[in-house]
This record gives sequence, structure tokens and C-alpha cells, in this order.
Amino acid sequence: MSSSAILAGNQKSAALMTALVVGVVSGAGSVVDAVAFATLIWAGIAGAYLASGIAAILLGAGLMAIIVAARSSYVATVAEPQDSSLAVLTLATTATAAA
Repeated sequence: MSSSAILAGNQKSAALMTALVVGVVSGAGSVVDAVAFATLIWAGIAGAYLASGIAAILLGAGLMAIIVAARSSYVATVAEPQDSSLAVLTLATTATAAA
């Protein structure tokens, strides 16, 4: 085996390891975000549904990440839940639970 083939193999291994580390760190951040979002949305009156809320947000985030990763034409695309609609969801959940 030539030295260029060994070098190419090492570069592929390094790129794979980098991608795995970035994926694990990004995934851990997504889990923390999802739990925080669910805690804010299902706080107070709807607190009895917190576990279901966490499961729903984690499932949605996971499905969204898989679909975007599989269908995106740009390799480095990352999909995560955003906090821009968090206040509206919190108000809607609280109003629904109070009704």
C-alpha cells in the first residue's frame, strides 16, 4: 500500500470522527433545548403533561433532523426546533389546559 493511500485513509477516518463528534455535540444540545422548551411550554397548569410534552418535542426534533438530513442538497444542514414560537405555544398550551 502506498503512502498516499494510507494518507487518504487517515483523512477519511479523521473526517468521519469529526462528523461523529459534531453530531453528538449537536444532538446533545438539541436534547437540552427540547427539554427546556417542553418545560417552558408545559409549565404551571399543564405540568401534568410535561413528560408527554418532552417526548413529543424530542420525537419531533428527531424526525425533523432525520428528514432534513436525508432530503437536503446541502451536506452541512442542521435542523433543530427554534424558540421563536415558544411564547405563543406556551400561551396556547396554558389556555387549552385551563379550558
